[in-house]
Amino acid sequence: EVEEIEAGACALQNLSLASTAAGVGSFWSSTPLIYSSEFKEWLGISAHHHCLGLIYLGYPRADRPTAKSVRTSISEKITWADA
Repeated sequence: EVEEIEAGACALQNLSLASTAAGVGSFWSSTPLIYSSEFKEWLGISAHHHCLGLIYLGYPRADRPTAKSVRTSISEKITWADA
């Protein structure tokens, strides 16, 4: 079961990366709603299955600036050591 959850999480991350590359905004949410029996029933899944979250996709508004990354270069985080 853990492997299936991890594979699903990887697929959702890949969807997020692909949407960004295509200029589509994405947001992954694990709202408490997804754990309810009513939501599982609405999805048509059994009680022992799990919803990993909801992914929202859409185009950013043209009148709003996009967020800029504040990450530092990877070269500032890695130190190579000779073996």
